[in-house]
Amino acid sequence: MEKLTPSETFSCIDASFTLDRRCGFYIINIYIPTVLIVSMSMLTFWIPPEAVPARITLGVTSLLTIITKQYQSTMPSVSYIVALNVWLSSCIAFVFFSLLEYALVISLVKREQKVVSPTPTQRSFADETNFNTTATRKPFRNAWSRSNWKLFKYVTPWIIDLTSRFLFPSCFVIFSIIYANTYG
Repeated sequence: MEKLTPSETFSCIDASFTLDRRCGFYIINIYIPTVLIVSMSMLTFWIPPEAVPARITLGVTSLLTIITKQYQSTMPSVSYIVALNVWLSSCIAFVFFSLLEYALVISLVKREQKVVSPTPTQRSFADETNFNTTATRKPFRNAWSRSNWKLFKYVTPWIIDLTSRFLFPSCFVIFSIIYANTYG
């Protein structure tokens, strides 16, 4: 190919490179395991709120596994964010928000449970001598509870779990589609 300029003629080489990325390694070692871990963390919404050890264990194990996965991924050390960082960070956020959902559910369950006050015969001598401290703390706690729980007056823990069963997976699927269209 020759390139013409007003004063001279130059010879040029025109090259075209087509690069193809092999993504099978990342799909098998990063994407599929993280999708399974996020899905496993969403299984906690199907476990009853009263099963505290089961939900906490599943949620924390999912979070620790996905954080470990992020640090084990073979990504180049660069000073900018790569697509895999976006994927792993978002997966960590989904797992973390499932734990926050359970924290909200368990606090609502505790709020609904009636606190049984001890009968006068069960009170200890220490309770009777410290009557002033308990009397000053209780109204503050009740005032705080009343003002902050008005928002959740008609929301039950079971409604939150039921909503989360469908909202979290839907958001994760939407995020995955957007991610695949953006970086795929």
